[in-house]
Amino acid sequence: MSESNLFEDLAHSVGCLYLSDMKYQPYNSYAKTKFRNDFSLEKYSLEELSDLYRYLYNKERVFASYEEAAKAFRKSK
Repeated sequence: MSESNLFEDLAHSVGCLYLSDMKYQPYNSYAKTKFRNDFSLEKYSLEELSDLYRYLYNKERVFASYEEAAKAFRKSK
């Protein structure tokens, strides 16, 4: 894993001034699309991915594998 922070990386990539901006439109949609299309899941821990999923989709999810995480992010819009 790198020392990158998933939330900060994603928020910065979609132009959010604050992390909390990603909870609201239009940043929420931008963040979901940007993450699905441009981010490498393996760069982040499964715990970070679970936290991001909960944050963006407001659904509890704990990932046991990167394959499971990738599938969940692809299926959710």
